[in-house]
Amino acid sequence: MLKTSHIQPIIAAVSFSLILGCAPRFNSAPSSSKPASTDNSSGLIPGPDHAEKGICSNLDFMGFSWPSNMFDFEKEALEIALNITGTFEGPHGWRNLTNDFDGQGLSMGLMNQTLGTGSLQPLLLKMRNQHRPKLEQLFQPDHFQSLLKMLSEWENSNGAQSLSESVSPLDIGSDLSAAVDVVAFSSVDWARKTIYDSPGQFNPIWKQELVNLAGSSEYVSLQIDAAWDLHMRALRLHRMMAVYELRTYLLMFDIVVQNGNLKPEDEADYRTFVLHNPNASAEKRLQKIVDLRLRWVKPKYQNDVRLRKMSLINGMGVVHGVSRQYEKEFCFNRRQAFPRQPTPLP
Repeated sequence: MLKTSHIQPIIAAVSFSLILGCAPRFNSAPSSSKPASTDNSSGLIPGPDHAEKGICSNLDFMGFSWPSNMFDFEKEALEIALNITGTFEGPHGWRNLTNDFDGQGLSMGLMNQTLGTGSLQPLLLKMRNQHRPKLEQLFQPDHFQSLLKMLSEWENSNGAQSLSESVSPLDIGSDLSAAVDVVAFSSVDWARKTIYDSPGQFNPIWKQELVNLAGSSEYVSLQIDAAWDLHMRALRLHRMMAVYELRTYLLMFDIVVQNGNLKPEDEADYRTFVLHNPNASAEKRLQKIVDLRLRWVKPKYQNDVRLRKMSLINGMGVVHGVSRQYEKEFCFNRRQAFPRQPTPLP
């Protein structure tokens, strides 16, 4: 979910490891984002240069609405976060598909949930349970039965016991084998034996079926629903930071996705820093939390993680060799106010 330039899919999957068996929170209705086009053949919508109202979204949220207890600015913040972090995870939006290069068997979707961490299976099970006719329609009969068998075996082997949300294979002391949940290994083995013609090379029919599944409206709705768990964790970290700006939320969301979470030591050390530096600027506070989280990251990945996080603080930067200017891309102001607790936290 480690290519030097694409290390995120593993982390995205880990951060989704607790998304299990929740009832849908999003319903059919237009969203507040302002896409430039309704062509969704690739799962992406080209964003306009500006928007009179709402953000410029590269993702199609049309047909979905947010929970009724979310404020409008909070909905837009989550849409922006999904747009920005989603581009880090892959180029095809909802239809992202990544092979087994990272040892995870398969990564799929906007945030690249994986089989190896047991984060992809829950979404596939929801698809089976809630939209079985559609799932069956998308696959050849033998492929459909093979997929069902894998999911049933995972479900029956206590697959809901997944990795801790704070586990990150980018961190010191971790490795790819440790990032593969024991009960999920059979799913990884299934993928390697079933959906590839050779190591790392998708069978073209399986690939097209999986891409079609990832981009289907039913599965997109499950991806959006899954984003709620990331959102709630990012809100908690935002409140802890006490820097009430949109960019703080975007940074916390990306930490949850790429790095699993902050460590308890990070939060404690950050509070100590604020206590001793009460007049520290927003930039200094945000940079401090990045530095604290980087302590745990393997040296070979630290620069990649730092560039990605600092670009969110600054609103621009070069990430994976690409120059980004997020405020122009998605029509927002990173410094705009983001209140302390817009949605009650659990």
